[in-house]
Amino acid sequence: MRGSIFKRRYRDGSIGYGVIYDNHPEPGKPRKQKRIRGFRTKKEAEHKLTEIRWAIQNGGYYEPSKSLVSEYADKWLAEVAHRVRPFTHYGYKERLKDYVCPHIGHVPIAWVQPQHVKDLYDLLLRDGRKRSRTTKTGLHPRSVVHVHRILNAMFGEAVRSKVIFVNPCAHVRPPRVPQREQRVLSESEARSLVQAAESSDLYAFVVLALSSGARAGEVAALTWPRIDLESGRITIAYGLSKDGSASEELKTKRSRRSVTLPPWAVTVLKVHRAKRKLALGEFWSDDGFVISDKVGRPIRVTDLAWRFREITKRAHLGLDVHPHTLRHTYASLALKAGVPVTTVAANLGHSSSATTMNVYAHHIPSSEDAAAKALERVLVGAS
Repeated sequence: MRGSIFKRRYRDGSIGYGVIYDNHPEPGKPRKQKRIRGFRTKKEAEHKLTEIRWAIQNGGYYEPSKSLVSEYADKWLAEVAHRVRPFTHYGYKERLKDYVCPHIGHVPIAWVQPQHVKDLYDLLLRDGRKRSRTTKTGLHPRSVVHVHRILNAMFGEAVRSKVIFVNPCAHVRPPRVPQREQRVLSESEARSLVQAAESSDLYAFVVLALSSGARAGEVAALTWPRIDLESGRITIAYGLSKDGSASEELKTKRSRRSVTLPPWAVTVLKVHRAKRKLALGEFWSDDGFVISDKVGRPIRVTDLAWRFREITKRAHLGLDVHPHTLRHTYASLALKAGVPVTTVAANLGHSSSATTMNVYAHHIPSSEDAAAKALERVLVGAS
């Protein structure tokens, strides 16, 4: 196959490159040529020409799509809507809208090269934050990894659908996510937080999250039929979607679980139920949400986080304490109190105890001294 790279100068004075190649004519048909423009460097153009040559030589050539990245993203989102959970689909849509389309949405999908993706990740790490309560402007590497996974899935589907030849993400390494210890509350901090929450309408939320290890979305999705105030057990089977529009069944069997609450938490819930029934009046329902607004609707997780911040301020806790901190604190306090790892793992909904150990092993009291003394008793008969 004949093909070459050409250089062109744009009106603004910048230099760009393009590819021209024989468009795989059928035997006996006149020769046709195809041009693809828009490459910023000669290396990008050479890479695209190599892809085309490989596709033609291996019988996998097809006419590249003229769709823009933003256009294909809309199509892909519509296609995967029935294959993923609404919460997951919402995350895909928001990240593509906020972090991808503003930067490479105007690029034809057939022109996207690994360098485009690398430049995108560098930009997001440097100046990608949309909503910031700090002076930081860059996205956390973990957020960029989430963007990478979405793009990899989208471009992978484009390859399978013969929209593009090669997945550009396959040649890009996402940023490394630094490991950090999870923030947990000490016993005194946990008590201060509970005291600060007593005068808040989120008191029941704080007590439930801290005494069960449930995620904020799981607590927000709890309804009264899933709480047995006699036995003190709650059934966690649903999570609230990010936009608060629907409760979604949790993915795995282990994540759908029952947790026994301590007596003080049950007492708090009984008082909370009586107060909410009186406050809601005609909006009250025995099947309603435990944590709800003035008309009985569930409260979005993002709204819970903002209102939770007011409680942490009263408790004189830092910005690093958020609703998910309560889950980590539950695990830490339970393990320090001697609760078996298997029980903590089950209450957290972890797939195995190994997951719990990987995250919280440093919170388990050291048993080295006990082991040494036990061996001494066995070997030398010491008491």
